[in-house]
Amino acid sequence: MLKADYHRAVALCKASIDGGFDLTTSHTSVESLPYDALQSLRRQMFSRHIRKVDWRCKQRTKEFLTQYRKGSRIIDIARQPGLRYSPYLMARILVGALEPGAAIAQLMRTPSLILDERLRREVEECISDDRDYSPHLDRVRRGVGAEYEFVLQQKLRARGVAFESESDLRQKGAYKTPDMLLQTPMAVKGPRNEWVIVSWIDSKAMFGDEHTYVQEHQSQLLSYVNRYGPGLVIYWFGYVETLVSPEFDGYKKDIMVKADFPSPIMLPDGQVL
Repeated sequence: MLKADYHRAVALCKASIDGGFDLTTSHTSVESLPYDALQSLRRQMFSRHIRKVDWRCKQRTKEFLTQYRKGSRIIDIARQPGLRYSPYLMARILVGALEPGAAIAQLMRTPSLILDERLRREVEECISDDRDYSPHLDRVRRGVGAEYEFVLQQKLRARGVAFESESDLRQKGAYKTPDMLLQTPMAVKGPRNEWVIVSWIDSKAMFGDEHTYVQEHQSQLLSYVNRYGPGLVIYWFGYVETLVSPEFDGYKKDIMVKADFPSPIMLPDGQVL
C-alpha cells in the first residue's frame, strides 16, 4: 500500500474507533483501499488503544458499577465518548465486580450460567455486538490464520518446495519456529529485483504496518534469522510500502516482506518458476 493511501486508511480507522461506527458504513469513500486491509488495520489500531486504556478502565470499576446500577447499559458504558472501550472487556470487568468469587472466564464463555437476568442479557449483547474482542471473533481469526497457512502449504507443494510446518518442528522439540521451514532454501525477488535467498516463511493473516512489524513481529522474525538464516514474512492483507524501503529504521535485509506468495521463485537447481 502506498504511504499516502496508508495515511488515509489510518485516518479512517481512527475516525471509526473515535466515532464508534463500523467501516462498512463509510467504505464507499475509500474504494481504492482493500477492505480486508482496512479491517485488519482498524483491529490493530483498536488493540493498541485498548492496551493504553485498559489499566485505567480497571481502576474505574466502581465508577462503571455505579453507572450500571443507575440503569446504564454495559455496552453504552464501554462506548461512552472519551473511552471507546471493548463492550466484551467491560462486561468482563463488571461480571467480576458483580459476581465476586465466580469463575469469570466460565461465565463469559457461557453467559447462560449468569443468574441475574439483566446482567445475563447485557453480557450476551456485549458478546454479540463486540466486533473486536468477542470469543467468537477470536475463533474466526484463528481459523483465518490457519486457512492462510494451509494456502501457503499448498503453494509450496504445487511448486515442489519441500518444507517442515510449525507443528512438524514442534514435534521435534524445536522452540520459536516459523510457520514453514524450507528443507532447502529458495530464492525470491528482492526490492531491487535481485534474487534473495530465503530459508523460512512466516504467514500473517493481517495488514503489515510499521508499528505491528517493529513492535510485535520483528523480534520473533529475527529469532528465526538467528536460527535458520534469512527468510520471508507474508502479510496476506498487504503492507505499507515503507516496510521494504532500506530507509525505514526497521528495515532488515535478512527479512523479506511480501503480500502474497512470491513469483517468480528460483529453486536450488536454478529452475525458475
